[in-house]
Amino acid sequence: LRAGTGFKLNVQGLTSLSVDFGSLTVASTQIGISVNYGAWTYMNVSPGTTTIPLSGASASGSTVVRIDSPQWQNNRMQISSITLNSGATLQPYEPSKLVFQFIGDSLSAVSDFLRRTLPSSNVRPGPIPR
Repeated sequence: LRAGTGFKLNVQGLTSLSVDFGSLTVASTQIGISVNYGAWTYMNVSPGTTTIPLSGASASGSTVVRIDSPQWQNNRMQISSITLNSGATLQPYEPSKLVFQFIGDSLSAVSDFLRRTLPSSNVRPGPIPR
C-alpha cells in the first residue's frame, strides 16, 4: 500500500521528462517514479527543475509514467510545470478496470471489508498480533 498521492501521464514517443518543482516544495521531498507499471524507484527533489529517470520508456510507443509522493508528513511538492521532449504527445489515460483504495489508518476497516466481501474467509476484526 502507498500512503501518498500522485498522478499518471500517458505519453506517446517519450524520451525525456522534466518537472519544475515550485518554491512551496519542501527541500529533499521524496517522490516515487514508475515507468510502464514497473517497480517503483525513489529520488529526493527540491525546488527547481528535475529530470525524471525514464528507464523502460518507449521512444516509438506509449509510455505510462506514475509520479507519487509516498510519504504523508513534511513531504509537500508543488509542480509548476512539466516538460516533455520535442515530438512527445500526451495521450488519454485509461484507468485500470479494477481499483482498490484503502483510506485510513486502521486495518480493522480492511478486515471488515474482507469479512463482508468474503464471508467464508477467516478474516476477523481485532488487534494485530505483535
